[in-house]
Amino acid sequence: MTDVRWRVAALAVLAAVVLAGCTGQPPAAPGRLSQEGLQLRPVEANTASGCGPTDTAVTPPPGGSVTLLMPNTLAPGPCVRLGPVVLAFATVKSVDLGKSAAGLTLVAVRLTPPELTQYQEVVKALPRSKAMAWVFLDQVLSLPTQDELAQPGAMSGRIQIAGGLSAQDPRPRQIAQVLKRIA
Repeated sequence: MTDVRWRVAALAVLAAVVLAGCTGQPPAAPGRLSQEGLQLRPVEANTASGCGPTDTAVTPPPGGSVTLLMPNTLAPGPCVRLGPVVLAFATVKSVDLGKSAAGLTLVAVRLTPPELTQYQEVVKALPRSKAMAWVFLDQVLSLPTQDELAQPGAMSGRIQIAGGLSAQDPRPRQIAQVLKRIA
């Protein structure tokens, strides 16, 4: 029952965002990289293995479920099934690449004030400890819980969307490059 309530709340927030026309721009063709390139989706289930490679030239359509590789795994590998988008960013204020204490690369975005308001509303509507996924370019970047998404730094506009990536991994630079292009 709790799962149904959070879905209804998330869909209501998403509908409000869509009706408000937050970008003022027409939507791009479904499935292509667009202003909605960075997505937050609920985790519905994990599967043992069998996910093939992803197409990093596309972003999954926002409606319906998608099944993608788990973060930081190679195909064929374990999969995660994700629900429809509850939040998609049209722009970000900035993309920050940093290093963890262990020397691994992390990617964070800084949100504009309208995006931050949307983010805060969606995160507050999620059930506590609900697993979510940051999706970008047909890849699951990370699987934070609602508790992690509600941390003070994130609620003030700086959100880590990926972490624990090696210095040789090309994705942090790709993410930064593409997000800066659509900002």
